Amino acid sequence: MSSDTPVNIYTTPAGIPPPGVVPNLVNPFYRHTIALLTYLLCLSVSTIAVALRVFTKGHIMKQFQVEDYTLILAQLGFISWIAIEIAAPGQGHHLWDISIYTSMQLIKYVNYVTILYGPLVFFAKLSVLLQLQRIFVVSKREPIFYIIQALIWANFAFYLAFFWIPIFQCVPRRKIWDTAVPGKCISINVLVIAPAGINIVSDCLILVLPIFMVLRLKMTMKNKVATIAIFSSGIFAIVSSVMRLVYSIRLTRTDDIFWFIYPVALWAAAELTTVILAATFPTMPRLWVYLWTRERNAQRGTHTSNERRLAPYWIRRPRQLISEEQWSSSGDNLPLKGDYSKLQGREKESRQDELEMQILKTETYEVISHKTEGLPEKP
Repeated sequence: MSSDTPVNIYTTPAGIPPPGVVPNLVNPFYRHTIALLTYLLCLSVSTIAVALRVFTKGHIMKQFQVEDYTLILAQLGFISWIAIEIAAPGQGHHLWDISIYTSMQLIKYVNYVTILYGPLVFFAKLSVLLQLQRIFVVSKREPIFYIIQALIWANFAFYLAFFWIPIFQCVPRRKIWDTAVPGKCISINVLVIAPAGINIVSDCLILVLPIFMVLRLKMTMKNKVATIAIFSSGIFAIVSSVMRLVYSIRLTRTDDIFWFIYPVALWAAAELTTVILAATFPTMPRLWVYLWTRERNAQRGTHTSNERRLAPYWIRRPRQLISEEQWSSSGDNLPLKGDYSKLQGREKESRQDELEMQILKTETYEVISHKTEGLPEKP
């Protein structure tokens, strides 16, 4: 802060207050308590959801896959992100109610969470996209495979760039929080508005993709609605992204940045929480089946009659698609590779049935399950 007169950065307000307002550095009004409660709520919900998925995939299904590791990385990143947000001083204060030193420290923390945001949200969305690929892709020659791959690599390119941009936001880096240092910086709009806008597009595409695929399946409308409801959890991520964009635009139009960055951070936390939850939801029906039946032996991978009744009707037709022996002996790996290809050739099912069988052999086959009353165990 260059000036002819030395400035005490610890006692000088960081901004000029409006007319009639007196700066209060001792006991200012702030909204950090609301932010703290919001952060703790988001962290608790996401941690519980990830823990339940890890339990389901590790203990019940004994089948950990790439998307599970990326989800764990995303949750660890989210914990770090929340910790930095909570530790950041001055968030939710008016600029004239904090000292120059506090504002410099807060800008540092904002830069840290901005750097962490890119890898965190990428790993969360990668987990969602890998699950969609595992559920809906039967052959790599299908258009849906290339669409999902395009989304993965487009997100990777964007969030990789968004990881490096805040690191080199200013040259030298110290100028990010100390404007007295000579150097150059990029526009704040690049760091605030662009990510929020691109997130909206990305979230919409990831939401529409599974809904479109489910609507093409030969399922009852009740099952379609139930399945779409699970995949539609990303709607709140879109709402959060839109609200974050609205407040981000306001942030670029004010000098009272720490007051207006507060809602941006809260909506970012809500968005990240929703994306993580969307990655955990496909295994929740599987956990519900496990808890509801209670008698299932996880070690042997056997299925009780109650659990079998929860299966889709096309699973409950043993002579048509899968034999009783295959059901009872296959455990969580319903029917894979060789058995699957034999069933396909024997029944000469349509391409649509092939896709349904692909859903069956993933961890989300219970997603389209429902309790069918009055149906016979055997035809």
